[in-house]
Amino acid sequence: MNYGEKISGAYVIPINEFSESILVLVKIFIVSTDGKKTEMLQEKEINLQEGEGPKIGVDEIIITKKYGIGSYSIRARMIALEGKDRLLPDGSKIEKGKILYDRVNQKFYIETDPKESGPCRFQPHGRDDKNYLFDWEEEEDGYVIYFNDWHPRIKQIASNEEELTNYLTEQGSMLALQIRLEELVGDDDKEDEELAKLIKDKDISAVYKLFLSRHSEFLWDIKK
Repeated sequence: MNYGEKISGAYVIPINEFSESILVLVKIFIVSTDGKKTEMLQEKEINLQEGEGPKIGVDEIIITKKYGIGSYSIRARMIALEGKDRLLPDGSKIEKGKILYDRVNQKFYIETDPKESGPCRFQPHGRDDKNYLFDWEEEEDGYVIYFNDWHPRIKQIASNEEELTNYLTEQGSMLALQIRLEELVGDDDKEDEELAKLIKDKDISAVYKLFLSRHSEFLWDIKK
Protein backbone atom coordinates (compact mmCIF):
# COMPACT_ATOMS: atom_id res chain seq x y z
CA MET A 1 0.00 0.00 0.00
CA ASN A 2 1.09 3.56 -0.73
CA TYR A 3 -0.02 6.79 0.95
CA GLY A 4 -3.35 7.95 -0.45
CA GLU A 5 -4.57 4.44 -1.23
CA LYS A 6 -7.33 2.72 0.70
CA ILE A 7 -8.30 -0.69 2.00
CA SER A 8 -11.94 -1.56 1.37
CA GLY A 9 -14.19 -3.85 3.38
CA ALA A 10 -12.21 -4.07 6.61
CA TYR A 11 -14.84 -5.94 8.58
CA VAL A 12 -15.53 -9.35 10.09
CA ILE A 13 -18.73 -11.39 10.39
CA PRO A 14 -18.90 -13.26 13.72
CA ILE A 15 -20.40 -16.75 13.62
CA ASN A 16 -22.09 -18.70 16.41
CA GLU A 17 -22.02 -22.46 15.79
CA PHE A 18 -24.05 -23.25 18.90
CA SER A 19 -27.83 -23.58 19.04
CA GLU A 20 -28.21 -20.83 21.65
CA SER A 21 -27.23 -17.17 21.70
CA ILE A 22 -24.22 -15.79 23.54
CA LEU A 23 -23.31 -12.26 24.57
CA VAL A 24 -19.94 -11.32 23.08
CA LEU A 25 -17.63 -8.37 22.48
CA VAL A 26 -16.15 -8.23 18.99
CA LYS A 27 -13.13 -6.01 18.31
CA ILE A 28 -11.46 -5.26 15.00
CA PHE A 29 -8.27 -3.23 15.09
CA ILE A 30 -4.96 -2.45 13.36
CA VAL A 31 -1.67 -3.26 15.03
CA SER A 32 1.85 -2.60 13.77
CA THR A 33 4.16 -5.60 13.57
CA ASP A 34 6.47 -4.08 16.19
CA GLY A 35 3.48 -3.68 18.51
CA LYS A 36 4.08 0.05 19.03
CA LYS A 37 0.89 1.25 17.31
CA THR A 38 -2.67 0.01 17.76
CA GLU A 39 -5.78 1.60 16.29
CA MET A 40 -9.28 0.38 17.14
CA LEU A 41 -11.54 0.32 14.08
CA GLN A 42 -14.69 -0.82 15.88
CA GLU A 43 -15.71 -2.75 18.97
CA LYS A 44 -19.25 -3.83 19.61
CA GLU A 45 -21.22 -5.84 22.16
CA ILE A 46 -23.77 -8.11 20.53
CA ASN A 47 -26.07 -10.93 21.55
CA LEU A 48 -24.84 -13.32 18.90
CA GLN A 49 -27.60 -15.63 17.73
CA GLU A 50 -27.01 -18.97 16.04
CA GLY A 51 -25.43 -18.51 12.61
CA GLU A 52 -23.93 -15.32 11.21
CA GLY A 53 -23.97 -12.03 13.07
CA PRO A 54 -23.70 -8.46 11.74
CA LYS A 55 -20.69 -7.01 9.95
CA ILE A 56 -18.32 -5.30 12.36
CA GLY A 57 -15.57 -2.98 11.12
CA VAL A 58 -15.30 -0.17 8.61
CA ASP A 59 -16.02 0.21 4.91
CA GLU A 60 -12.59 1.62 4.16
CA ILE A 61 -9.26 2.60 5.68
CA ILE A 62 -7.44 5.56 4.10
CA ILE A 63 -3.67 5.10 4.20
CA THR A 64 -2.29 8.40 5.50
CA LYS A 65 1.03 9.37 7.05
CA LYS A 66 -0.35 8.76 10.52
CA TYR A 67 0.77 5.24 9.69
CA GLY A 68 4.52 5.01 9.52
CA ILE A 69 6.35 3.01 6.88
CA GLY A 70 6.28 -0.68 7.75
CA SER A 71 4.06 -3.71 8.15
CA TYR A 72 0.69 -3.89 9.89
CA SER A 73 -2.06 -6.38 10.57
CA ILE A 74 -5.82 -6.06 10.67
CA ARG A 75 -6.82 -8.19 13.64
CA ALA A 76 -10.14 -9.30 15.08
CA ARG A 77 -11.03 -10.80 18.43
CA MET A 78 -14.24 -12.15 19.95
CA ILE A 79 -14.58 -12.29 23.75
CA ALA A 80 -17.34 -13.96 25.77
CA LEU A 81 -19.25 -11.59 28.06
CA GLU A 82 -21.08 -14.43 29.79
CA GLY A 83 -20.47 -18.03 30.75
CA LYS A 84 -22.14 -20.89 28.92
CA ASP A 85 -22.38 -24.59 29.67
CA ARG A 86 -20.75 -25.34 26.33
CA LEU A 87 -17.37 -26.67 25.32
CA LEU A 88 -15.14 -25.09 22.71
CA PRO A 89 -13.29 -27.23 20.11
CA ASP A 90 -10.22 -27.32 22.38
CA GLY A 91 -12.32 -28.84 25.18
CA SER A 92 -12.36 -25.73 27.39
CA LYS A 93 -15.56 -24.25 28.79
CA ILE A 94 -16.97 -20.88 27.77
CA GLU A 95 -16.44 -18.45 30.62
CA LYS A 96 -16.89 -14.70 30.92
CA GLY A 97 -13.80 -12.92 29.58
CA LYS A 98 -12.59 -15.90 27.57
CA ILE A 99 -11.26 -15.16 24.09
CA LEU A 100 -13.40 -17.21 21.73
CA TYR A 101 -11.72 -16.24 18.49
CA ASP A 102 -8.43 -14.49 17.79
CA ARG A 103 -7.28 -15.82 14.43
CA VAL A 104 -7.96 -13.01 11.96
CA ASN A 105 -4.58 -11.58 10.99
CA GLN A 106 -4.58 -9.89 7.56
CA LYS A 107 -1.23 -8.26 6.91
CA PHE A 108 -0.55 -5.21 4.77
CA TYR A 109 2.55 -3.16 4.08
CA ILE A 110 2.88 0.62 3.72
CA GLU A 111 5.47 2.11 1.39
CA THR A 112 7.56 -1.07 1.61
CA ASP A 113 7.62 -4.51 0.04
CA PRO A 114 6.68 -7.64 1.99
CA LYS A 115 9.31 -10.19 2.79
CA GLU A 116 9.58 -13.15 0.46
CA SER A 117 7.11 -15.81 1.61
CA GLY A 118 8.71 -18.75 -0.21
CA PRO A 119 7.24 -21.15 -2.77
CA CYS A 120 4.16 -21.97 -0.64
CA ARG A 121 1.72 -19.96 1.39
CA PHE A 122 -1.15 -21.16 3.58
CA GLN A 123 -4.72 -19.91 3.41
CA PRO A 124 -7.76 -21.03 5.45
CA HIS A 125 -10.67 -22.42 3.46
CA GLY A 126 -13.32 -24.05 5.66
CA ARG A 127 -15.58 -26.79 4.40
CA ASP A 128 -17.82 -29.33 6.17
CA ASP A 129 -16.09 -32.34 4.63
CA LYS A 130 -14.39 -35.11 6.65
CA ASN A 131 -12.20 -36.04 3.69
CA TYR A 132 -10.70 -32.57 3.30
CA LEU A 133 -7.86 -31.34 5.49
CA PHE A 134 -5.51 -29.82 2.89
CA ASP A 135 -5.69 -28.92 -0.78
CA TRP A 136 -3.42 -26.91 -3.05
CA GLU A 137 -3.26 -25.14 -6.36
CA GLU A 138 -0.57 -23.44 -8.37
CA GLU A 139 -0.33 -19.66 -8.53
CA GLU A 140 2.04 -17.25 -10.24
CA ASP A 141 4.92 -17.42 -7.76
CA GLY A 142 4.42 -20.88 -6.28
CA TYR A 143 1.57 -22.72 -4.58
CA VAL A 144 -1.22 -21.81 -2.21
CA ILE A 145 -2.03 -24.55 0.29
CA TYR A 146 -5.59 -24.42 1.62
CA PHE A 147 -6.31 -25.83 5.05
CA ASN A 148 -9.73 -26.71 6.40
CA ASP A 149 -10.18 -24.49 9.47
CA TRP A 150 -13.48 -26.27 10.13
CA HIS A 151 -11.67 -29.57 10.64
CA PRO A 152 -11.53 -30.71 14.31
CA ARG A 153 -7.74 -31.14 14.13
CA ILE A 154 -7.30 -27.51 13.08
CA LYS A 155 -9.93 -26.21 15.52
CA GLN A 156 -8.01 -27.75 18.43
CA ILE A 157 -5.05 -25.44 17.81
CA ALA A 158 -6.65 -22.52 15.95
CA SER A 159 -6.52 -20.16 18.94
CA ASN A 160 -2.78 -20.70 19.41
CA GLU A 161 -1.06 -18.96 16.50
CA GLU A 162 2.38 -20.43 17.24
CA GLU A 163 1.06 -24.00 17.49
CA LEU A 164 -1.00 -23.59 14.32
CA THR A 165 2.02 -22.20 12.44
CA ASN A 166 4.19 -25.10 13.59
CA TYR A 167 1.58 -27.64 12.55
CA LEU A 168 1.09 -26.11 9.10
CA THR A 169 4.86 -25.85 8.60
CA GLU A 170 5.35 -29.51 9.49
CA GLN A 171 2.50 -30.68 7.27
CA GLY A 172 3.70 -28.35 4.53
CA SER A 173 6.97 -30.29 4.23
CA MET A 174 5.07 -33.46 3.31
CA LEU A 175 2.76 -31.57 0.95
CA ALA A 176 5.76 -29.96 -0.75
CA LEU A 177 7.16 -33.43 -1.47
CA GLN A 178 3.85 -34.53 -2.96
CA ILE A 179 3.68 -31.39 -5.12
CA ARG A 180 7.27 -31.90 -6.25
CA LEU A 181 6.58 -35.55 -7.12
CA GLU A 182 3.59 -34.51 -9.22
CA GLU A 183 5.74 -31.93 -11.01
CA LEU A 184 8.43 -34.48 -11.79
CA VAL A 185 5.98 -36.98 -13.27
CA GLY A 186 5.46 -34.63 -16.20
CA ASP A 187 8.95 -33.15 -16.28
CA ASP A 188 11.86 -34.53 -18.33
CA ASP A 189 14.39 -32.47 -16.37
CA LYS A 190 14.38 -34.48 -13.14
CA GLU A 191 16.80 -32.67 -10.82
CA ASP A 192 15.80 -34.65 -7.72
CA GLU A 193 17.43 -38.03 -8.32
CA GLU A 194 15.69 -39.85 -5.46
CA LEU A 195 12.23 -38.75 -6.51
CA ALA A 196 13.08 -39.40 -10.15
CA LYS A 197 14.13 -42.96 -9.24
CA LEU A 198 10.73 -43.51 -7.56
CA ILE A 199 9.01 -42.55 -10.80
CA LYS A 200 11.31 -44.70 -12.95
CA ASP A 201 11.14 -47.81 -10.74
CA LYS A 202 7.41 -47.43 -10.02
CA ASP A 203 8.12 -48.73 -6.52
CA ILE A 204 5.12 -47.52 -4.56
CA SER A 205 6.39 -49.09 -1.33
CA ALA A 206 9.39 -46.73 -1.36
CA VAL A 207 7.37 -43.50 -1.62
CA TYR A 208 6.28 -43.14 1.99
CA LYS A 209 9.68 -44.25 3.29
CA LEU A 210 11.42 -41.51 1.31
CA PHE A 211 8.80 -38.95 2.30
CA LEU A 212 9.23 -39.80 5.99
CA SER A 213 13.00 -39.56 5.65
CA ARG A 214 12.82 -36.11 4.02
CA HIS A 215 10.16 -35.01 6.51
CA SER A 216 12.32 -36.10 9.45
CA GLU A 217 15.33 -34.24 8.04
CA PHE A 218 13.22 -31.09 7.55
CA LEU A 219 11.90 -31.22 11.13
CA TRP A 220 15.38 -31.89 12.51
CA ASP A 221 16.71 -28.75 10.83
CA ILE A 222 13.87 -26.37 11.78
CA LYS A 223 13.64 -27.63 15.38
CA LYS A 224 17.38 -27.08 15.88
